Amino acid sequence: MWNPILYLFALLQFLSLLRAETDARLYQQSPPVLTPTQIQHMIGRAVEMFLVGASFRNAELEP
Repeated sequence: MWNPILYLFALLQFLSLLRAETDARLYQQSPPVLTPTQIQHMIGRAVEMFLVGASFRNAELEP
C-alpha cells in the first residue's frame, strides 16, 4: 500500500545525504569551485549510500 509518509522520510534521508557532501563547504571562507566531475562524484556517493540503505535486506543472520 502506498504510504506518503514513507516517501517523505526517504526524501529527507536522501537530501540529508546530499547535504552531508556539501555542508563542509559552507564553513570555508573561499571554497574552491567544483568541477562537473566532482559534483557527479558527490551525487553518485549520495545516491549509492541512499540505495544501499533503502535496499531490502534479509533479517536472518548468515552463519
